[in-house]
Amino acid sequence: MRNVTMLILFVFAISMHAQENPKSVKVEETTKTVKVKDNKGTTENKVKTIVKEESEVKMNPADKEKVNQTRIETPATVTETNVVDNDQDNAYDFITKKTYYRHNNIDYTFSPEQKGFNVATKTDSKSVGKAIRSSRPNYYFYDSDRDRGFGYFDKDGNFTVEYYDSSTNEIKMEKYSILK
Repeated sequence: MRNVTMLILFVFAISMHAQENPKSVKVEETTKTVKVKDNKGTTENKVKTIVKEESEVKMNPADKEKVNQTRIETPATVTETNVVDNDQDNAYDFITKKTYYRHNNIDYTFSPEQKGFNVATKTDSKSVGKAIRSSRPNYYFYDSDRDRGFGYFDKDGNFTVEYYDSSTNEIKMEKYSILK
């Protein structure tokens, strides 16, 4: 009886997993070896960069009954992970992770920190703001050089900041869109 119950739960779990939207995932991995010479000798440091691009797969509804359907372009989440091995063992010692967004035709890097994430320009890595996790899930207190407010991620992965503009006496919204 226990085996039958486990089999039913297994089939149910697989069928629930099959209902998820399909995703396109592209992963590019590069490893560089850098030799550093100091007074103790020469050591090799390895830097591995993993760029992962994920996007939802959607087809044109007009092609619903066709065998060869046209794919609709959807926003992609681009995540860059850098791992560094700065000693002689096989394990990597340091990890950084970045996700790229666009706002007002400027590309930004969101880098995780202990209590939230840092927002910096992609071109020169200049920090422009910080987002700190609030007690409510998916909400962040956002503090930047231009405004202060709260932010949240929408269902598409875009980050929206809402803040009070005292000059217009209104709540304004700014959206950081996932890069395609």
